[in-house]
Amino acid sequence: MLLCWATCVGSMSRRKNIGRWIFTASRRLSMNNPLYASVLKLGRKDIKQFSIKDEYGLHKVIYSLFDKDEQAEKRRFLFCEKGGAFDLSSKEYVKQIILLSQQPPKSAIGNYPLKIQSKLIPETFLSHKYYRFEIRMNVAKRDNQSQKIMPLKGKEAILAWFLQKNASWGFQADPVGLQITAHQVMRFSKNDKIVTLNAVTFQGTLQVVEPQLFADSFSYGIGRGRSFGLGLLQLAPLTDDLFSI
Repeated sequence: MLLCWATCVGSMSRRKNIGRWIFTASRRLSMNNPLYASVLKLGRKDIKQFSIKDEYGLHKVIYSLFDKDEQAEKRRFLFCEKGGAFDLSSKEYVKQIILLSQQPPKSAIGNYPLKIQSKLIPETFLSHKYYRFEIRMNVAKRDNQSQKIMPLKGKEAILAWFLQKNASWGFQADPVGLQITAHQVMRFSKNDKIVTLNAVTFQGTLQVVEPQLFADSFSYGIGRGRSFGLGLLQLAPLTDDLFSI
């Protein structure tokens, strides 16, 4: 069964245009908990309403979409900003945010309605062996002398870091096709403290090597900075037999 949900989210290609979430169901591995994929669109009025000026402002809006769960042992939702696109229904350019969560997000904050759509992900979405992927991560490493977390610099060092770490996330990326498509230093104030994140976007194809680790990486995110839109593993299944016709 193939379920395609076409939305105005950012494409997993280099173009900043209409993309797709594509979920393919088969019958091998199931996710531990139900998961929902959502797209939130924020127009100029919405951004002004919630005073969104930086990543922390967006963080507060996203957190307002879910009830606080004091009993939750792991993060219940992830999000990633996908840039802007023209929204045909509102006839304006909107900021697009994709979300992955264990419960559907609210459709309003207080009495203020939001433009948000959600779909339940088929429980066998993680059954495939090969995927195309994109992920935006905080790339950093602890310095042996100072013991401080320091940002990694240089394309080769960053790619080597990813390939060294990816087995611990349950998959192996193809080193030939692995690309860095964006690199941004995120810097903003939170509770009078400056937060700095070394945000790097990776794209490529992967092979699942540890299914449960892979499922956890997808469900709960990878790395630091997940509270601020990093660590969401975006996937599109590839055929398991790459040479089938």
